[in-house]
Amino acid sequence: MTGLRQLLLLLALTWAAASHGASVVATWNPSPGDNVAGYFLYIGDLSRQYQLKINTAGATQFTLVGLQTSRSYYFAVTAYNSERVESDFSNEASLFIPLIPEARGPWVVEYYEPYLDRYFITADVDEQIAAESGNFGRWRPTGMSFRSGGTVPVCRFHGNNRINPTTGSPYGPNTYFYTADLATCNFVNSILNPDAKSMVFDRFDFLTTPALEGTCPPFFVPVFRAYNNGYAQGFDSNHRYSTDRNAILEVVARGWIDEGVRLCAPL
Repeated sequence: MTGLRQLLLLLALTWAAASHGASVVATWNPSPGDNVAGYFLYIGDLSRQYQLKINTAGATQFTLVGLQTSRSYYFAVTAYNSERVESDFSNEASLFIPLIPEARGPWVVEYYEPYLDRYFITADVDEQIAAESGNFGRWRPTGMSFRSGGTVPVCRFHGNNRINPTTGSPYGPNTYFYTADLATCNFVNSILNPDAKSMVFDRFDFLTTPALEGTCPPFFVPVFRAYNNGYAQGFDSNHRYSTDRNAILEVVARGWIDEGVRLCAPL
């Protein structure tokens, strides 16, 4: 593939809600190379050393939400073809995000949709207000929550909302997925297919402390995860995260899979 040397990456620093830290809008001009199927946006905290690789499909702009404050970030873009062969990196853009003391430790609140039998969590205050006011349909708070906090951002994905021309409905799946494991985050990004059922990177939803071999450090409580085993049974997958062990055992009794401790929430 050719032409990426002419691609220009630009950054615009904006501020999201205090509970979400900073958001950055990255834009770039389309690659003049032939057979361009999409773009990867790379992010890291050291120059030319990128930890996160976001598949933006054919979009030439992406808003990255939930960046930590009081640190520098570096960005670059590549184009890829239909065989996922990537071009060289674009120019590198960087910025420093100043400290926002209020951006620490928001509550992660759980919601449930009874007809779909699915759970959803969010640390976004605006989303919490919308859900509790009924703007998200039948989603209602379960009364359970846990405190965010730590040094590792949690990647949040949602189902592909592009419309399937055959069915007239979004490709889906109709679910969200969260992971604090960067390798898993990058893998899910790598397999995005905008014309099929797949998951799309949404944001960094909150900061956490990953569990180490199923245990949490002092002054942290375990966040358990259960999986509905939807993929194997032919329906949309869903996970439940909770510090309440009994809440996990309740869905396990209904056929969900107990996946143990995945995150650690501060007391």
